[in-house]
Amino acid sequence: MSLDIHLKQTKLLKKKFTFDDITNALDGYAYGISDVGFILTDLDGDFEDKYIIFYDPKKIGRGFTLQYISSERAIDLNLNVPCTYHDIEDFYECTKRLCKMMGIQKFEHDGETLTLEDIPEKVKYTMNWVGNVLDSFVKDEKFGYTFGAIYPLHVEEKFMQSIMDLDEENKVIAFEEYLHEKQNQDLYYAKARVYKINDERLVGFFTLSEGVDSIFPDEPALPIMSDDLDISDWYIGIVSFDGEPHLEGNIAFNTLKEVLDLSSLPRFDESHFIITLDQKQIEQLRPHFVEI
Repeated sequence: MSLDIHLKQTKLLKKKFTFDDITNALDGYAYGISDVGFILTDLDGDFEDKYIIFYDPKKIGRGFTLQYISSERAIDLNLNVPCTYHDIEDFYECTKRLCKMMGIQKFEHDGETLTLEDIPEKVKYTMNWVGNVLDSFVKDEKFGYTFGAIYPLHVEEKFMQSIMDLDEENKVIAFEEYLHEKQNQDLYYAKARVYKINDERLVGFFTLSEGVDSIFPDEPALPIMSDDLDISDWYIGIVSFDGEPHLEGNIAFNTLKEVLDLSSLPRFDESHFIITLDQKQIEQLRPHFVEI
């Protein structure tokens, strides 16, 4: 489910906007684009026609996407639901700012034409609707992965249970706090890469680096919504910063789990934990390094 807004210029001669025009209008918001693993990365190169995520770094939720349609010199905005109250406020606040930038008073919102004066009532209606949607998601146990502004999150069962009996408003508030807490951390999200070995078999690789706080999966898997590939084996490349950064060696995924005690490590979400390798742990792993 999502909300969609289309902003188009009404003048015969339509102005071409630069990315600086947009970011100046949306001052205070951070932005980036999602990579193949739905992890936020820096915008590299041209911005036109790309889906760019904007979010408030002071209250990180799901954010919203902005696409500048170069052929029309128009802007599309999209907000996924369920989201947070702050996401909704940001979505409509940025709609107002962009309308001002484009010199328009009306916009298309999910098939209907609205004016700037309609926004306060639309915010109120959307907040109520989102509360209903989130409540049904929790009660029907529909949550799996939620794509946050920065990271994909596999929402934890214990969190779901903790908000089960809250009213709709407090469910949304708790969800907002949960998303911000998870994403307001400087972490490396370890995602799988696939390589073909000797033109025969496909192997999956993760990377763990010494001293880098990393989000790491309980079980190896390709990024969400990836093609279904036949992976024969999974490995982890261990990188050390003892001197120049270098690859110490590769270890089988399950072997790392057998050698290191991971049970006490903090959880990131339902299927990921947070690990920070140190030199002592690397030495524990060294006898188990393998050639690939």
